[in-house]
Amino acid sequence: MNLRHYRADVLMLITALIWGSTFVAQRLGMDHIGPFLYTGLRFLLGAVTVMPLIWLLRKPAKPDTPARLSKPMLLGSIALGAVLTLGINLQQIGLMFTTVTNSGFITGLYVILVPVFGLFIGMRTHRGTWAGAVMALVGMVLLSVTAEFTVAPGDWLQLVGACFWAVHVLLVGALASRYDPILVSFIQFLVCAVVSLSLALVFEPISFAAIHDALPAILYGGILAVGVAFTLQVVAQKDAITSHAAIILSLEAVFAALAGWLIRPSFPDKTLGDLVERYLGEKLPEADPTQLVPETEGATPGQLAWFVARVGTAIRDDIPSPLARVLDEIELPTLDTLADMELAGVAVSHDHLSAFSTELATRADAIAADAFAAIGREVNLGSPKQLQEVLFDDLQLPKTRKTKTGYSTDAAVLADLQESNPHPFLDLLLQHREATKLRQIIESLDAGIQDDGRIHTTYVQTGSQTGRLSSTDPNLQNIPVRTEESRRIRAAFEVGTGFETLLTADYSQIEMRIMAHLSGDPGLIEAFRSGEDLHRFVGARVFGVDPAEVSPAMRTKVKAMSYGLVYGLSAFGLSKQLRIEQSEAKQLMSEYFARFGAVRDYLRSSVEQARIDGFTETIFGRRRPFPDLTSPNRVLRENAERAALNAPIQGSAADIMKLALFRIHDELRSEGLASRVLLQIHDELVVEVAPGEWDAAERIVRERMGDAADLSVPLDVQIGHGRDWNGAAH
Repeated sequence: MNLRHYRADVLMLITALIWGSTFVAQRLGMDHIGPFLYTGLRFLLGAVTVMPLIWLLRKPAKPDTPARLSKPMLLGSIALGAVLTLGINLQQIGLMFTTVTNSGFITGLYVILVPVFGLFIGMRTHRGTWAGAVMALVGMVLLSVTAEFTVAPGDWLQLVGACFWAVHVLLVGALASRYDPILVSFIQFLVCAVVSLSLALVFEPISFAAIHDALPAILYGGILAVGVAFTLQVVAQKDAITSHAAIILSLEAVFAALAGWLIRPSFPDKTLGDLVERYLGEKLPEADPTQLVPETEGATPGQLAWFVARVGTAIRDDIPSPLARVLDEIELPTLDTLADMELAGVAVSHDHLSAFSTELATRADAIAADAFAAIGREVNLGSPKQLQEVLFDDLQLPKTRKTKTGYSTDAAVLADLQESNPHPFLDLLLQHREATKLRQIIESLDAGIQDDGRIHTTYVQTGSQTGRLSSTDPNLQNIPVRTEESRRIRAAFEVGTGFETLLTADYSQIEMRIMAHLSGDPGLIEAFRSGEDLHRFVGARVFGVDPAEVSPAMRTKVKAMSYGLVYGLSAFGLSKQLRIEQSEAKQLMSEYFARFGAVRDYLRSSVEQARIDGFTETIFGRRRPFPDLTSPNRVLRENAERAALNAPIQGSAADIMKLALFRIHDELRSEGLASRVLLQIHDELVVEVAPGEWDAAERIVRERMGDAADLSVPLDVQIGHGRDWNGAAH
């Protein structure tokens, strides 16, 4: 959910912070007086607080609102008050026999129950309510991690109370959308006060001295929590059935995490406790997980709300204005889109993946048998120790890079070894590893298919230092790109039921286009503006021939050179990649820079500027710190220099993709289309297109990707479509 889109949720942010802290006030109040008396007094005070608003706001909330006081409205509000009385008093009584932490956990459950009950009775619930349920579930998981739970007798009362609270939220949404929400609040508060005070007179001792001691909690709970926060909730729900404190509290925590990551992408704070310690210099209360009966309880929901609010303010004060723009204009809008993408998921064929996995298993077994025959015995092909014996003792191959456990047997090292000292066993070993790795990827994808036949991956927005998205459970980013096997895996990702086709879209040579823009190199800019093949154009300049005379080998060298520069590739690295002599690689780089000198100047100056500033910056202001640029350790310094070359380019590409992503998502929704964005993998978007919507979806994708950034060269968008991801390739 995006706060910018829903006016109601701005009010919910206020109620969340107030209601979050009332758990503490409730507990303090009931240290002096009984739960019925405390509830009755604070709701009576809430009704008195609301009363002036009834006379001040005489005009109905909507032109079609019925009369301010009618029989259906009065009966509905009384019923609402009765449900409220049951829910709040069960919660109050339960709170006396449990911990505040448990109470917060069960309150999260009530947020989850709201859309579930609404679905059960056929009531239309706002999408924010479902998002609230998801956020509340996350909050409950976080609470379970940070606090040790033991079931208490009061939990069962609070659980029943949570059910009444969920019903209450649905009734509020129904009444507030038809009648004056402030008058509805007044009547339900009055009903709750009268019933609760009557119960107090029967079941609880009344002491004016005790009431005096509880007066601060009563005033806080009555005026601020009930009179202000509760009324704001009802007013907000005249627009939509919106979830309660858990979603806003969760969104505030997400905001804090995103902002903290933008400030320190290399070392992001992982928990609220990390943020509290860094920005407030305080310690978040935590129960000792090793104690059966902790000496101190963890943070209560009220304390969590207080810490979240203060951390958010502290980060806002600390975040530089360029990063604040990235947060507000890129990351937070992207958050809404990713939530919808995760909920939508993508249809994946179990049968297709299962058949491919079986085929790979058969292939791996056959390769292993051939490998054993090549060395005359069986070994564990996954054991580095046994492989070292075979490679360096039995076969007497040259020893590779030294490691703590002997010599390296990783895939890249063995590929180099096979290139310089070919052997049948080495070739078979590499084939076996590739088949095994693919099978593991396929099995993780297959395990991720849920009951609806779709994979719902989790996108990690703070998972990289450059701003790129990553994904987990399962990881879709590790699917191989542009290989025969990757095409077979992608063929399992299919268009879902009720949709017509998949649309795939990506940028052509986006990093090189960003390089041309940042460097201002006239040659590169001319290449992109002319619309010619980039690598053929550059190859013609470098080798001094006509574009038509650029051979495939020349084009390959120039392509490796161009992209290698973006990633800080040295002459040695280029020579290894192209399998050429290092002297030839140096000559190739010299010729390249002779024709495209502005590229060389930009790369040099960007590293030197980062050394001065301590960070690099993208086109849009995203920063990445590089403290090791001034390190006395040569290895650390050179690694930082190579990363600093790439950071502005790769970070700008990530920003452009995110801008395109959420703008496409928002425009599909604003035009009322059923088509939806499903995946963002590497630099590619996958959209599920509904019947009859291809022209509109294709136009939106092409336009929003094309105008995502104003560069000195055009952004070229490539689009394809098909019944599966592989068939939609372009």
